[in-house]
Amino acid sequence: MINLRETDQNPQRIAEFAEMIAAGEQIPPIVLVDGVVLDGHHRARAYAHLGREPMTISITQTQHQALIAAGYDDMEIAGAAHFALSDGYGAELLDRQFAGANLYDRAADASELL
Repeated sequence: MINLRETDQNPQRIAEFAEMIAAGEQIPPIVLVDGVVLDGHHRARAYAHLGREPMTISITQTQHQALIAAGYDDMEIAGAAHFALSDGYGAELLDRQFAGANLYDRAADASELL
């Protein structure tokens, strides 16, 4: 079972992800920090709704704290995990979601610390 750090998800967004998952669309892995969701709360709920296990990538609390201490925020850290432990697609989606925040470049830099 995946533990959610945030519990207030948008039901419409969960339904959208459930449709995407059921249709076999590419969904980025959920990023966990020692078993707790850092990025992907809506995706986790959508997978649970469908009774399916999501793909996940994990970093440790120690890694998370080291990146926080280095000045990275949680979304940059999630992007770094996507770069370091997956195909980077999730980092691209985060960059689009937070347009103008320079997340992609900061995540790429942070990934070198993982």
